[in-house]
Amino acid sequence: MTTLEFLRLIENIREQFDWNLTADTGHHAERRSRPRFHLQAEPAKGPELILDPIRAAAYARTGNITDTWAEAAGVLGLELSDATALAAAASDRTWAGAGMLRAPAAHRQQIRRRLLEAVGLIAASQELEDVSAH
Repeated sequence: MTTLEFLRLIENIREQFDWNLTADTGHHAERRSRPRFHLQAEPAKGPELILDPIRAAAYARTGNITDTWAEAAGVLGLELSDATALAAAASDRTWAGAGMLRAPAAHRQQIRRRLLEAVGLIAASQELEDVSAH
């Protein structure tokens, strides 16, 4: 499964979940001026779960709950590199580098925007385009 196929799957299953952005409440001191917002899904019908988009897609497809997004990616046939980018984008980790050399990671930012569009949290700017090329 490609990133574009995953985004189309998310569009098709979005009504099966309540999607929201939840502020990161990590255990470490936050140096950021604004918190990270994780994209999460709760099944509209079924058990009370909070899932990331990859785990939500695997759950919608199989009815089984996976422990990690990496396990869910394997169930879906997502390449690890694509799944890693999707998980980072869903977790609002869209910058790369370290220290003063941090810069926006355009590819991850594009995937995050497409994820938010696919679940209906922001208006779609255009038809889904292939975001697998970077």
